[in-house]
Amino acid sequence: MKAGKFIHWSFLLAVFSTFALASHIAAATTDFGTLTKGTNTCGYYGYAGPWGMGSYSPTGLAGGTTVTGIYEYFNVWPQIGCTSGVWSAFVVGGFSSNPSSNWLNSVTCNGVTLTSTSANFSYSNGNATWFWSNVTFKFSGLSNGTNVSCTIDHN
Repeated sequence: MKAGKFIHWSFLLAVFSTFALASHIAAATTDFGTLTKGTNTCGYYGYAGPWGMGSYSPTGLAGGTTVTGIYEYFNVWPQIGCTSGVWSAFVVGGFSSNPSSNWLNSVTCNGVTLTSTSANFSYSNGNATWFWSNVTFKFSGLSNGTNVSCTIDHN
């Protein structure tokens, strides 16, 4: 056979893979917001809407879901009634079904980026939570009322 008459199968596979990857990347959405740091008892820092701690604007995300929490727990010398621990959480509400951990690619606040691949994930009653052990957004070192930029990259 003459060269150039047939397309090699490996070339077709490479082209197909490139388009498949590009369509996945194109499906990702990035939302931007501002977190105003609040503090709760025992060592909670950041934003937790249901607790009235801090604020986040805008809470609405592309696709109709809502940020209900971006916070950390940093307590290495617990007072009476509190436990020691260091962790962070990102909570999104408004899901009609379990979005799976893959809905989130990453969340960045205060210059700290946490990815879904390193998180524990849970879903209950429309709320999805990503939880990271032994890592924080470094909110605890900020004064209450400090504004920080956040970026949420999701599918």
